[in-house]
Amino acid sequence: MLLRRRCGRNPAVKQWARSQHASSNMTDILAGALSGPLCHQHLTEVTRQGATRDVFDHQPNATNNEHRRRPRRGAPRLAQDCVLAVAADAAGYGIASITGHGVLAVACAVGTVLAAAAVCVFGHRGVKRAELAPDFISKLLETVEKRLELEMTVKTHDRRRWPATSNDDGEVDPIEERARKTLPQLLGASTKLAAEKNQAGELIAVTASHSVGVKVAAAGYRLRVERSISTMLSGRWKASWDLTEDTVTFRLRPTFPKSVPHRREPIASENLFKLPIAVDEDGHIVRWDLTAGGPHALLSGKTGKGKTVLINGVVMEAAMRGWPVWIADPKPVEFMAMRSWPNVQLVATDVVEIIAMLKLAHDEMERRYAQIDDGVDESGFEPLTVVVDEFRNLVRQIDDWWARVRAHQKGLPTSCPVHGWLPTLAEKARTAKIHLLVGTQRPDATFLGEGMRDNFDTRFSLGPLSPQGAQMMWEAPHLGVAVPRHARGRGTARLEDDRIDEVQVLWTPDPRRASSPEVLRILEDLKPDRAVHDRLAIDLGDESDLEGAEISEWTRIREARLVPAEAVTENVRVSGDGVTTSTPGKETHGAGHAISGSGPRPDVALVDAMHEVEDTGEAPADESQDGYGEHSHVASSRVSAGDLLLVDEDLWLWAMVEDAQDDLVDDGNICIDWRTDDDESGSLSLPAAEVVTIRSPLEPDAAAADVR
Repeated sequence: MLLRRRCGRNPAVKQWARSQHASSNMTDILAGALSGPLCHQHLTEVTRQGATRDVFDHQPNATNNEHRRRPRRGAPRLAQDCVLAVAADAAGYGIASITGHGVLAVACAVGTVLAAAAVCVFGHRGVKRAELAPDFISKLLETVEKRLELEMTVKTHDRRRWPATSNDDGEVDPIEERARKTLPQLLGASTKLAAEKNQAGELIAVTASHSVGVKVAAAGYRLRVERSISTMLSGRWKASWDLTEDTVTFRLRPTFPKSVPHRREPIASENLFKLPIAVDEDGHIVRWDLTAGGPHALLSGKTGKGKTVLINGVVMEAAMRGWPVWIADPKPVEFMAMRSWPNVQLVATDVVEIIAMLKLAHDEMERRYAQIDDGVDESGFEPLTVVVDEFRNLVRQIDDWWARVRAHQKGLPTSCPVHGWLPTLAEKARTAKIHLLVGTQRPDATFLGEGMRDNFDTRFSLGPLSPQGAQMMWEAPHLGVAVPRHARGRGTARLEDDRIDEVQVLWTPDPRRASSPEVLRILEDLKPDRAVHDRLAIDLGDESDLEGAEISEWTRIREARLVPAEAVTENVRVSGDGVTTSTPGKETHGAGHAISGSGPRPDVALVDAMHEVEDTGEAPADESQDGYGEHSHVASSRVSAGDLLLVDEDLWLWAMVEDAQDDLVDDGNICIDWRTDDDESGSLSLPAAEVVTIRSPLEPDAAAADVR
């Protein structure tokens, strides 16, 4: 097969291609690209002509699902066999006739006819050559391009040298065969299977009729069966149970799109309190339902996994409904664009202002409770969305600030009272229609303890979790541990049917980075039709009393109040160490940043938000900072879900272990279900004692701390 690189006219690309082509491990790269699920390759020749072409001979694996066996003989050999057989029998007939053996002559004549017929019939089976699987070339090309990071074309393919055949003789698909051996062990010996295949003859679904009875009513039993099938069969499978008909269908999961733009949908009474957040693998919208037991949401994910994109989407959806939004931004640049977004009343960035904002939210909750005591119907309250991003980082900032305050003011408690306000809000704010969205880089036992987890039923985890994080978020150490690290906005969520599954967050552009017309149209659609709520700022009051004595920051926080942004006095704390003054004719929004008054929003930085660097989701270049330990060599029986497994040593290709279980088909083997950073998946069945290379996730205390 001749693969030609499409390097174009870019000299830099050509130079890079030549350097890659000349590298000593080029053969290994291409050999690995042509191995695995496509074919077992034998690299026989590599011709070098600049950066233009490479020639490869590949021999299909006799056990491969797509390439079954080599044909017994070709068309030239068939013709030769026919000629030789007819000539031999004709010669025998002539000799018999000359010598007068009539019976023998007749026998030779009959033999001639039968030999010719036999050669044609059985020889035809040998030459009956099925074409390659329809998508073989496209799969091969896709794999080579992905491994080499070059655009390639298939220039020639000499099928005569290594012809491939199809599964026309009824050979069993190895995946189907494993399913037929595995499911009876899980669902009983009387289980009957029905396979469903696509047009290419590939298995896409298996339906099992069983007689297990009431056992399948237990969610734990069904989960064990689902995990076993997902691990035993190559690929990723989803189960659909019919408990009334005693059937279960396992279907290959569809591929997630790389990005799903956040589009505006009509708002009606049915979806007024259901904010769209993401889509599941079937394209169904995943929502934050404020009325169905999930009034508060918890969001976890490391830097670059899409937390800001998700929060921006929630903020815009709430603002579109005319609800006020308050944001705590400890970084403090994540939500700069939201400072001028309609109905976003407040964006607090300084630790003092954030504490004051949480105190004011707590006060608003108590005020609404007092109104309920006075007979006011709480259904008439307007929802208030309070966003607290980088919570663990914020807790450290608060503790550091509180230590400085206590050093100058005696009689204060050991812990800052704000640490009690958030749990109280989580417990009581639902009735007052105040909804919390809390983001953190990883789920922390301290935060999720003390009953807090029970008040955050709506949860999203972006990127892969450690087994410990998965246990804290989803109460199962295997859920969400194999999310591809390079998939932007990919994560795990609880769906409407209470299943915990993978989702793709709706891509909401950052207004500060929008440039293309399509992105600007998305933002224009998401923008509220009108601003219902004026922007506010936090007034901490005077820094000194009438006698000139300094008033402590803690005292000023307790007396803080919300005022219109344009009415803020000069003495407003906007940073950890300084004071800024408002500018006449300008509005000071949130943390005191001067922005334009009413009218169109200012121009934004022109970069393509679809390719924001902060959302690439790429793993750190330094392995010591990616949350996994050093390389270790262990028996395959010690591999666990969440480990990084070296699945291809030549390509140095690592994959997340989604699950590892005893192989139900091959006794003494361990079946390992893996998934790469680029969302490729597969399974390995290895002897339990075989040594593999892994990197185990670090314990939470040993992992890298959140970025300040």
